[in-house]
Amino acid sequence: MNKIKIPSLSLEVVKQCNIKCEGCNHFTNFVSTKHILSVEEIHDNLYPWSIALEPDDFRIVGGEPFINKNLADVVLKIRNIFANSRIVIFTNGLLIKNFGDDFAKKIANSDTIIRISMHSLDKEYSHKISDIKPKLESWKNNYGVNYSIGDAVSTWTWPYRLIENKIYPFEDNNKRLSWEKCPSKTCRQIYKGKLYKCQLTAYMQDVVDKMDSSFLKYLDYKPAEPTDSYESIREFINIEDEKVCGACPINPKRFHKKIT
Repeated sequence: MNKIKIPSLSLEVVKQCNIKCEGCNHFTNFVSTKHILSVEEIHDNLYPWSIALEPDDFRIVGGEPFINKNLADVVLKIRNIFANSRIVIFTNGLLIKNFGDDFAKKIANSDTIIRISMHSLDKEYSHKISDIKPKLESWKNNYGVNYSIGDAVSTWTWPYRLIENKIYPFEDNNKRLSWEKCPSKTCRQIYKGKLYKCQLTAYMQDVVDKMDSSFLKYLDYKPAEPTDSYESIREFINIEDEKVCGACPINPKRFHKKIT
């Protein structure tokens, strides 16, 4: 059986973040739950999917992955499960200062890249990122751990409407166009052992108490299960627009978010 190739697959290894960003599509600006996945939980979440799926990139996300003090072991476990995927750690970069060379040494030769998302143009934030660059350069030169710094300011868009701290769907009445314009159409997520279309579909279940009643109809979204047939999983991967896409905008609006 040939594995189903997909551009990316993500796992939220920490349900917690050290900053809060407006419009976070993981809803960590709303969620008070704090859970760090153990290496065993990561195996249980991912191994059943490795039989059918082969992502080009495996994305370690959060929350903030560097909250997980066992992040090096997480990387090695994922490398063991998805042997042919590039591993990308998505981070805001602020906690890298807490990790020493032993981290880089442990994940050397694992084809892992640290992707820093710049969430603010604030000078203090920028200085903090500049301060860790010598460490990142050292890890790159001495251990082959590459890094990149990307813009998460000018590219940031609202995944939902927020009115008086309540989450509303956009409902622009064109789910096809919403899907076509979606910046997350290839961002499939593993959450609680199941496969989801995108961040919104995976994590909206965590913020039901923050939703307006108009959002509740999208909670009947059905993820794929690892016990589903190979053909069912392939069909799931190939789904384009569907009901839940109606919650998203047809013209995603960029904005400079507030972070705390």
